Formats: sequence, C-alpha cells, structure tokens
Amino acid sequence: MQKTGFKSIFASALFTLTFMGTFNSVQAQCPGCIITLPPLPIDTIYLSPAPDGEVFVPYEADLSFRLPMTTTPVAAVDPTVPPGFTIDEFTITGVSGLPLGLDWEAPQTVFDPSVTTDGCVRICGTPIVSDTFFVSVEVSVVVFGISNAASFPVAIYIAPATSSTDGFSMSNNSGCGETTVEFTNNVPSNGNPAYSYSWDFGNGTFSDEENPDPVTYNMPGTYLVEYVAEIDTIGHILTMVSVLDADCDDIIGDPDFYIIVSDPLGNTIYTSGVIDNMQPPVNFVLNIPLGPGNYSVEVRDDDLIGSEGCGSVNFNQTTTGSLFDGQLEVNLTILNPLVTINSVDTVYVYDIPAAPVINQPGDSPCPGEELLLEIVDNNYPDNLQWYQDSVAINGETTDVLSVLESGMYWVQYTSADGCIAVSNLANITFQDAPLVPTFTETNNVLSISDPGSLPTSYTLYWYLNEELVYSGPETEYCAEASGLYLVIVEDLITGCTASFEQEITINPEINCTVGTQELVEQAVINVYPNPFGDLLFLEINAKLGESITVRLLFPDGKVFWQGFGNPGEILEIAAFDLPAGFYLLEWQTASTRQVQKLIKQ
Repeated sequence: MQKTGFKSIFASALFTLTFMGTFNSVQAQCPGCIITLPPLPIDTIYLSPAPDGEVFVPYEADLSFRLPMTTTPVAAVDPTVPPGFTIDEFTITGVSGLPLGLDWEAPQTVFDPSVTTDGCVRICGTPIVSDTFFVSVEVSVVVFGISNAASFPVAIYIAPATSSTDGFSMSNNSGCGETTVEFTNNVPSNGNPAYSYSWDFGNGTFSDEENPDPVTYNMPGTYLVEYVAEIDTIGHILTMVSVLDADCDDIIGDPDFYIIVSDPLGNTIYTSGVIDNMQPPVNFVLNIPLGPGNYSVEVRDDDLIGSEGCGSVNFNQTTTGSLFDGQLEVNLTILNPLVTINSVDTVYVYDIPAAPVINQPGDSPCPGEELLLEIVDNNYPDNLQWYQDSVAINGETTDVLSVLESGMYWVQYTSADGCIAVSNLANITFQDAPLVPTFTETNNVLSISDPGSLPTSYTLYWYLNEELVYSGPETEYCAEASGLYLVIVEDLITGCTASFEQEITINPEINCTVGTQELVEQAVINVYPNPFGDLLFLEINAKLGESITVRLLFPDGKVFWQGFGNPGEILEIAAFDLPAGFYLLEWQTASTRQVQKLIKQ
C-alpha cells in the first residue's frame, strides 16, 4: 500500500555544514540531552535552531522540540491537513541529512501526546566537510490508527576550518643588500606520510620539503613567500549512493529500494533503510570510511514477500562516474576531505645606501686648534652619527664635526629602511706643542730658563704689553721698561706654539742695552777674543783699582767658570769642553755689575 505523509511542517532553509556520523540509526555516541524550550502554547509545533559549527572542531548541540497534540497547528502551516483531529502517537524514526562526522541520539523516541509532547535530540561528533545542510528529524505520526510520515527540518551551518597558527615562520626575513632566510614549518608531519608541502619562495625557487634549506635573497626587492600544507588524514568516505536507473518494480506501486554495502572480503558493512514507493533517482546518504580494495553495492527492492535483487556494482576509493550492471545505474559520491593550510609572508631586501665620504685634512693641527670634518657632496640630511675610535660622539648628528683631539673619526648613515652605510676613516693626529718657554730676569735681562727644551728649529717672539718688541732665535731680551712680558716659541717644523708671560719690574740704574765697545771702555775687563775658541782671556782694567768677581754663564744662567781678579791681571779660561753657542760673561765690583754676550765657535 502506498503511504501518504504530512508535508514539511517548516519551510526549508539552506545550510552550509558537514558533520561526521552515521545516518538513520540511533547510536550510543551522544548520550543525554537537555530540553530547553521558550514559552510556548501547549498545542504547537516547535524545533529549536541548531548552532553553527566548524570543520574539524568537536560539535555538540541539543535540539529541543514540542510536538503537536492535534492536527490544528499542522493545518495552520499546511492547509491540506484537516484541523481538529487528535494525534495518537509520535515516533522519531531517524535524523537524516546530518553532515559527515556527526551522529545523533534521543533519550526518548516514542511520544503519547496526551502524556508529553516535549523532547530533545543530541547531535554530536566532529564535522569534516564545510557546507550548507538540511537536517530533518523524521517522525511517524499516528492519527485514527493510520501511520503517516512527517519531518521537522532544521538548518545547520558548518564553517570552513580556520587555523590560529600560521603555517610557517621566518627568521632574518629582512636585510640590506642581501639576506639569508631560515624557515620553520609550524605544521610538522611527525613522520606521517599523509602530510605534503609546497613552498614558493618568491625568487624563482621552490621546494616540497617539510623543512627546506635556508634561502639567500641577494637582490633588493620584496619577495612573497607562499606556503601550502595539505593534510590527508581522514581518508576516503562513501557519502552517497544514488540509484539512477533500475529494472526493479513492484506489482503494485513503485519499488521500495534499499542497498547493501560489502567490504573487499565480502562482509556486509552497511544495510540501509527502505525507501518506499520511489522511482529512480533515489539517494541513500551514508558515511562509510573506505580502505584499499574493491567494495560492492547491491541494490534491492523490498517486496511484500521477500526482496528482489536489482543488481550489484563494484567500486574502490578512486571510483568516479556512473557504474552499471545491466539496466542498473549507480552513481557514488566518495569524498577525500583534505585540510589545506595556506600561509603567505614577505621577505624584504633593501638597497644599501651609498657610503658618506668625509674630507681628509692634509695638515696635522696644533693643540687648541679646531679642525672641521665635513661630508663631501652631502646627500644625507639626517640619520647621521659621528664616531671617534668606535665610540659614538654624543649629540654629533650633523654633516660637520668639530675635532679638537687626535683620533680615528668616521660617520655612519642609517637609511629609512634601517640600512647602514659607513664613511671612510679620517685619521686625525694633533702635533705636540713645544714646551712652555719660561724665562727669568737678571739685571733687566730676560733669559729663557731652559734653552735646551726649545724645538730644533724655532723662533721666539717677545711682547711687552701685547706689543711685539723682538722676534728671532735669541734666548734673552734686554728689558727697557717695566710691564707684562710675553714670550711665544714657534716650532718652525710643525708651526705649533707655546707661550709664557709674567710681570717684570726693571732696575733703572742698570742699562743692559750698552754696546760691546762701550762696555769695554767702561768695563773693568777687556775680553778677547770674541768669538772665542778653546781659550778665553780676561784682562782686568787697572784704572778701576777694585777687585772683581768674574763668572762665565751658560744661557740658562748656570755657572761654567768663576774667578776673581785685581787690576792689571789677565785671567785665562779653558773652554775646551764648551759646545759652540753663545754665553754670558758677568763681572761685578762693589759698585757695578756688567754682563756681556760671548760666542763660542
């Protein structure tokens, strides 16, 4: 007898989700569920919505429902159903359309509306395909002893898989002029051959290795690194058998198809429910993992007495298209869900900026002088830093540096990309300054204290109250007036100078400017020869009638020879050990003192 069923109680909606599971069978994988209903009329139809899920993320949801007590709520949504009839019994016969990976279980499947109409179904598992699905809770409704089929559709959406971890990471992925990048695979296979990888390094090189070797990028540019990991750990799954044509037929009505699936050893691994009174095409939704080898699907027609075989076809994991056995035509849907992880990152190689060039002074400066180092053809308006002997000079970030001491100087430029260019080295050496030329005063004569400390080649400059009064090599100067005397020594080889000054008060009774001949006429002593050699003679003036003290002095005032004489005597000084140069001859009586310059040849 052909059965008639209630039309769908709810309008269909499109859902995008996929769950793992076995359809049309109550499994003990989702035990327990909680009935949660909003305020509702007693006699009504209600099925709670299903929450969304995500591929490869465990899913669990309780669908609560309220079944009608009469046909009146049904007639409200389906005018072909007469209202006002009492419903005797509801039986949950299955849940169809579940996404691959999901299963269901209900703690109660048979309901007497006079006792209770509230119930729930738990759906659980891990979905493995992302899509939009219709899921129907199928029931058998008994009214006046007549059983009718009905369904309560619900929409479930399973979102595509997402990953919170990038597929790979890089180290040293930016550089100046060149960089060698190391890659880390964040999706390791741990030896599982179901993992495969593809790398495009963006510079014309590729790899299918899990952990590729470092890659060197030696040209400036931006390189896009693309990574793909494919994970095939789920395998092949038979999800649908579609009977497209068959020569089976009932004496009364259309065939009542069902299928039997057998494994490569011939063992029955699945027998479907019967789809009554249906001409092809007829679809059987299932979820059977497939291993290696040949399987078979047998299509049968369930008759009133026994069943009739409609044909059988063989298939394996990779079978596609239609299969035939006589008039029987079967199409199989076999899924091989892959997890694909795509990641993209970028390698940056920046241009190395041109190195700054600083001028190299030709002469070495003297202490206290300021030397300027400048960048030649400056194209570096900022991001400069000067260094002295590898130490950054605080605050020196312009294109000019004032140098006051010896050292190795250079400047560093940093581009906006962080690339560094270093200038040439400027080796600056300051000359040694001459020693300070101190002087002493004796009888109005200003004498350099240590002539031996003077440079090899020099000039002395004597100033009185800031006015130049003498320049030359002489190490003594006759002061004619009191005041501030300054002497400057210049090293003629280096050009460097040193100076010394002090206040001098002269003795007006001493005239140190008297010429040599005048000294001889006035003097107590007649000196000869001058310049002298190894012997020097001093003739005492008899006119004076006084004894005298005579001393031959080095230029710094140290005594080489000292003696005493009386009028009419001639004193002889042996000067064999004296080096050539000038010396001072000093003689003194009770009333006068005189100094005369002598030269040793």
